[in-house]
Amino acid sequence: MILPLIARGRIMGLTVLYRLGGSRPFSQVDLSLARDLVARAAVPIDNARLYTRERASALALQHGLLPREIPDVPGLELAYRYVPAETAAEVGGDWFDVITLRPGRCALIVGDVTGHDMRAASLMGQLRTATRTLATLDLGPAEILARLDQITADLTNEETSATCVYAVHDTSTGEWDMARAGHPLPVVVRPGHAATFLDLPPGMPLGLGTGQDETVRVQPPPGSTLVF
Repeated sequence: MILPLIARGRIMGLTVLYRLGGSRPFSQVDLSLARDLVARAAVPIDNARLYTRERASALALQHGLLPREIPDVPGLELAYRYVPAETAAEVGGDWFDVITLRPGRCALIVGDVTGHDMRAASLMGQLRTATRTLATLDLGPAEILARLDQITADLTNEETSATCVYAVHDTSTGEWDMARAGHPLPVVVRPGHAATFLDLPPGMPLGLGTGQDETVRVQPPPGSTLVF
């Protein structure tokens, strides 16, 4: 018996059933059973095919939106890692960036769009591009987040928002100007001390149209580790 695997009106392949020589021929009951078995198998097989295709597209989109490499910044040793929180999703709205500003200054950004799907990843890409564009103005972190807040409000709806930490480092002084929009606090580990959270105003998530973030200047001693 040769039966087509059909799902959503499309033939995906064939199922071939055979019996060894000397066996009795297939009956109508066998044919009905085989048809039912193949029909039941076709749907999950097609779902697996669609999932594999969508997952490959999502991973390609995610990898295309994240930085391919981070620049070398004098006075800083930078390291990053991107690991999905849920293996089922493997795509989401988290992003990070390191942007070189004028000589001696660089910006570090970590942000998160709500959701773990293609829409969140797409919106993340738009916000990352907008952040890079705004960073070229070399404004203060609070002002950057205020402008990004308005852009996010134009791109999202009431059910979607984003959080962000924007930090600017001055290599000549070792100072950091930071502001956050609803994002978790950065952690600092000073040499010989336990890890502590930086004291930054919480700010409101991006997309609410408030733009009421505040810049704080911190200066960890040399050899400190900052975790965003």
